[in-house]
Amino acid sequence: MGRRGARRLAGNARVNGRRARPAHVLIAGDQVQIASIEETPPDLDILRSSEQLLVLNKPAGLPTIALAGQTGDSMAARVAAADPEFRPPGPPLESGIVHRLDTGTSGVLLAARADSLWEALRRQTREHAWAKTYLCIVEGELPEKTEVQLAIGQHPKSNRRMLGVPDPEKWKRYSARMASSRVDPIAAADQQTLVRVHTRTGLRHQVRIHLASLGHPVRNDPLYGEVRDQSLPGHYLHGESIRWIDPSSGNMHTEVAPIPDWWPDWAATALP
Repeated sequence: MGRRGARRLAGNARVNGRRARPAHVLIAGDQVQIASIEETPPDLDILRSSEQLLVLNKPAGLPTIALAGQTGDSMAARVAAADPEFRPPGPPLESGIVHRLDTGTSGVLLAARADSLWEALRRQTREHAWAKTYLCIVEGELPEKTEVQLAIGQHPKSNRRMLGVPDPEKWKRYSARMASSRVDPIAAADQQTLVRVHTRTGLRHQVRIHLASLGHPVRNDPLYGEVRDQSLPGHYLHGESIRWIDPSSGNMHTEVAPIPDWWPDWAATALP
């Protein structure tokens, strides 16, 4: 077993029934339990792979990366389980994943396999060089195309929520940054609308907050809308595509992920 596999096993270790910290020193009589590495499901929907890059389709309900200090199933864990001996670029335990999608959101994810590409893609995200589209089913009927310009900051009472901040004088208070989205309606049914959202800024919860600010929250969104069906794995928000720049050639590449099969038929048939 390589260092990567050993580190993942150690991350699941418990000492005397409690989760062990990385710096924990064992003493005589301690009981150590280590969960099998096989407990992390290795299932990955790989859309495209090369020596430099993995293009993945993340399912709704699965974290992109486990929270700090926690272990368990995540996209990063599944990438690591698929190739335990590989040492990916970027922070430890993130498996080279360049960006994140919310747990309830499905869609395309990029995971770099080389340091140079990881650094280039991270720089592109900071410089808003990516063009991304999201597919969403929102509450109500949205009749026409809409541009949203709304700064987003941290909610003062919840670490899980973000906040739309329209007043520039309050941006500093909430650490807000301006974000832009273009919303294009595609089809409507049963007081719902399928929309495509175009973004370049990638602020946390941007699409969800911008749609909620229009009075059309993402359907089944537990934070900014209403959960209508608890049996679903997530909300109706899907990262459809990412257009990125290959740093070695300067060529543009577009990666596309199909919507989940649990979305309604009327939405699937409305898409080309």
